[in-house]
Amino acid sequence: MVDAELVGILGGCFFFFKQKTAYDMLRSLVGSEMCIRDRAKHMAIVLHSIGKNHWPFAFHEDYPSSVKMELQKLGLKDSDFTIIVTPIRNPVTLTSAKGALQILAKDRIKEAILVSPGFHMRRSFLVYQHLSVPLKIKIYPVACFDRYQLNDWWSHDYGPRDFLLELQKLALYMAKGYIPLKISY
Repeated sequence: MVDAELVGILGGCFFFFKQKTAYDMLRSLVGSEMCIRDRAKHMAIVLHSIGKNHWPFAFHEDYPSSVKMELQKLGLKDSDFTIIVTPIRNPVTLTSAKGALQILAKDRIKEAILVSPGFHMRRSFLVYQHLSVPLKIKIYPVACFDRYQLNDWWSHDYGPRDFLLELQKLALYMAKGYIPLKISY
């Protein structure tokens, strides 16, 4: 396993910088484990900007504030994490990556561990990797299978659906030029 300045979790989209420990919802268990083991020490969470009519059930305030409160309940100080809010604009993964990487470059982050849900990882990694090259940020991928396991994904309701949907989105990103076509990645 590699050590880096930053661990990023996508899906909810989360990043961890090398400064303090961090934790977040289900997917970030992977990231928090890296933080606990001193692989990363500060968390930056990349969330999509969600309008009030689309807030998750039982949220009484904006989602970023709710995430911040949950992290504080876990004992994190405001200096332990950063919340980055990116617009939901197509192509969503590309838009989120651009917004997050701009902030990471401004903060002079040079290495990032990107944690993303399951089959979304390939496209996320390729987008982040492509956009991070000119910024001189090295991205390391870690896939987090939270709805099913990698060794039996095909036997679960969501597994084949997620695989085919992400394969289709990857092909679209390559066809549109968001990810350069290469023989090897």
